[in-house]
Amino acid sequence: MSDETTLEVQLVNARIRALAFAEQVRTLGPLTTLDESLVHEGLDQLSATLEELEVAVEELQQQNDELLATRHDLEAERLRYRDLFESAPDGFLVTDRYGIVREANRAAYRLLGRRVLIGKPIMSFVPIGERREARRRLQIATELDPTIERTVAWDLHFAHPDGKPIVASVIITPNHDLSGKIVDWLWSFRDVTALRETEDQIRTLNLNLERRVAERTAELERANRQKDELISRTQQANQRFAFLASVSPLLSSSLDDETILNDLVHLSVPTLADWCIARLYDQDRAVNRIAIAHRDPTIESQLREHLAKAVSSLGPEAILSFVQPDHRATLLPPLDAATLEEMGIAGALLPTFQQIGLAASAIVPLVARDRPLGFLWVVITETEGRDPLIDLDLVGQLADRAALAIDNALLYAQAQNAIRSHNMFVSSISHDLKGPLSNAKGYAELLRRRLTSATLLDPEELAKLAARIERNASRAVGMVDELLDVARLRMGSTLNLHRRPTDLVILTQQVVEQLQPTTPRIRFESTVASIVGEWDDVRLERVLVNLVSNALKFSPGDSAIFITVGEEVHPEATFGVVSIRDQGVGIPSADLPHIFDPFHRANNVRGQFQGTGLGLASSRQIVEQHGGTIEVESREGHGSVFTVRLPLHPSGG
Repeated sequence: MSDETTLEVQLVNARIRALAFAEQVRTLGPLTTLDESLVHEGLDQLSATLEELEVAVEELQQQNDELLATRHDLEAERLRYRDLFESAPDGFLVTDRYGIVREANRAAYRLLGRRVLIGKPIMSFVPIGERREARRRLQIATELDPTIERTVAWDLHFAHPDGKPIVASVIITPNHDLSGKIVDWLWSFRDVTALRETEDQIRTLNLNLERRVAERTAELERANRQKDELISRTQQANQRFAFLASVSPLLSSSLDDETILNDLVHLSVPTLADWCIARLYDQDRAVNRIAIAHRDPTIESQLREHLAKAVSSLGPEAILSFVQPDHRATLLPPLDAATLEEMGIAGALLPTFQQIGLAASAIVPLVARDRPLGFLWVVITETEGRDPLIDLDLVGQLADRAALAIDNALLYAQAQNAIRSHNMFVSSISHDLKGPLSNAKGYAELLRRRLTSATLLDPEELAKLAARIERNASRAVGMVDELLDVARLRMGSTLNLHRRPTDLVILTQQVVEQLQPTTPRIRFESTVASIVGEWDDVRLERVLVNLVSNALKFSPGDSAIFITVGEEVHPEATFGVVSIRDQGVGIPSADLPHIFDPFHRANNVRGQFQGTGLGLASSRQIVEQHGGTIEVESREGHGSVFTVRLPLHPSGG
């Protein structure tokens, strides 16, 4: 009940009491003094009541004026709200608690594109595909605590009746009565199509920007990595350059191959490896050296004790089977007994490798002028917390420099040997030519004196002197011819052989008879009476003289020389065979592969016997020009056997 109604009721009640009191006074008649006092008391109360009523009436009037003013303000506010509601750019709908539209502004009509909204269910304007989400949002709004949160918002996608797709931002707000029950809903719709499109564009731009930033970041990171790698490679290259710059002078400072080999292994350890083995096996120059280094001197001595002999048998064929065709450094597979056997090293040495430790190893051939000289075997041991990597490129470059230095040292040694051989050759050929020339000169002087004397000349004696002069001159001419043949062959020219039917038995007998008077210790034997072939008899005689003279020269004076002539029949041809066997000093095994090389002389005769080193070289060339072979079997201290095989006819003839 309002305050105005309450005052009206009080006023009516006061009037009723006043009328009742006046009626009681009339009915009482004349009043006594006591009654009069009661009347006055009642009048006073009535007067007070009337005064209160008048005050209440005034207050009621004042409140009524205030209510009227409030009603005017509310009406003005309602009109202003209506103006705002109608002119708002956003669409507004008011629905009852059942979702029936009760109010809608112009923007709502325009946004939803409908002519009639009032009285329609709000869900009829929501696309079927969006209704489930809208109901879920309504349920959420229903369960909201109005003291904390009062609105629920989401985007609603629908199509305007003109076909234009619209995205509206929807906000629903429940209105509650005093008891907290929802009495109606306020729906606001804002067209955010352009905003969402802009946001999508911004999002796309952001994604593109993020992608470009990510790509640019990746490029920068890649560039930084490349820069770091370049810096690292530059540093490594500088370190390699500094290392190689420091080792090159050291390797080239010596012309001794053994010193260079030892420098090589000690340069490799510990810079490139924990231990390594280098071997030089230049068979052409009879060199076989081993150098071993380890970062621990104690283990280094163990390596020398256990591995030097085994590695010395590791030849170029075994090594080249493990390396790349371009002779570059190659990582070896894990070493097991089978791999060691394949490399030519006893598999029983595997425990030694395992005890010393082997995490990674590589072999690089020492190659100079496309010729393998040896190899360098570098090893990284199993060290905890260390990456067992071998710098193959640096090892290869070190090996190249070492191979060049070793080759220079070997060439220097070869040049020195050649100079010594040349000097010995000049001395020997001078000595050899001096003999027959001096003899010829002496016989010529004797002949001149006889011719100028007054005594009569004995024709027989004159013929003997002339024969001796001719024989010594022929010896000198033969030596010169031999030199010319060797010179032609060294220049790559072939000999101009004067082939004619020659009996090898008779030719050998003539050589024996020629040399027998000076040394009657030659034992001649022929298994056939005659062997005739198409040969250059002059040059074959020179071959036989060289071989028999060497047998006589390098044998004790009391030992016999055995010469055997025979015939061998093979499917491809028939050969005449001459064998010369002596019991002399023999040939060291290291010199056997080079015994037919020009100017080469075995170590056990060098400086002890005169010689040019050309006889065997010339003999081999003459025999091979005939299509034959010359072979030697020898053991130092036990003599030698030279065997010449000559086909009876030229090949193809």
